[in-house]
Amino acid sequence: MNNMRDYIDIFKTLWGNEKGKALIKLFLYLIFLIIVIVYIRTTKVNRHNNTAINAIDSFKNMTNYTEVVTIDNNKYDLDVSEYTYLKINNMSYQILNNSVISSIDNSLLNFDIYFWNITPKSIYRLIKDKDIYSNTSYSDGLKSKTYLVKLVDFLKEVNTSLDIEMIEEIKDIDIKITMSEKSKKIVSVELELADYYKIRTGISKEYDIKIEY
Repeated sequence: MNNMRDYIDIFKTLWGNEKGKALIKLFLYLIFLIIVIVYIRTTKVNRHNNTAINAIDSFKNMTNYTEVVTIDNNKYDLDVSEYTYLKINNMSYQILNNSVISSIDNSLLNFDIYFWNITPKSIYRLIKDKDIYSNTSYSDGLKSKTYLVKLVDFLKEVNTSLDIEMIEEIKDIDIKITMSEKSKKIVSVELELADYYKIRTGISKEYDIKIEY
């Protein structure tokens, strides 16, 4: 209680003269200014985080969409709703149980990668617990984030059949998955699969899968 009385007496003494009153007002103003600055910065951080979360949440929950898949310079159109349709040369083919209902060339499998299984949900499952490997912003507003993901996890996600020998060979290999966002929407996903291509062919070259939404 004595300490409190001492503080009150000091306050009264300072408030009783013009110089002391000015110091008290300045101190209160500084406290107010600090609170405002902290509030503004916190609001900006929360807004930024919500933008990132909303873009990914919106992406992972997509169920009706079209996409263009580019694999080694070959383009495929996919129309996804209740069923998935692959469009080639103005013809649509329904995909069911990882098979195209048609006699399309098996080369569509691209070394057993069922690319129509690279869905927003599957991509999200692959990157959701991963740290960002690199982050790039462009002058047109595009923002790209790259993640490192185990190749074996990716192949399992797209239902590629893997034997024990293959799993042992690729268990330590990472691939890069780059997600690009613009205007709060994920507009493309790119997967770098050069290591997988080399394992399957013995040839070193770039081998990417790019999906544009």
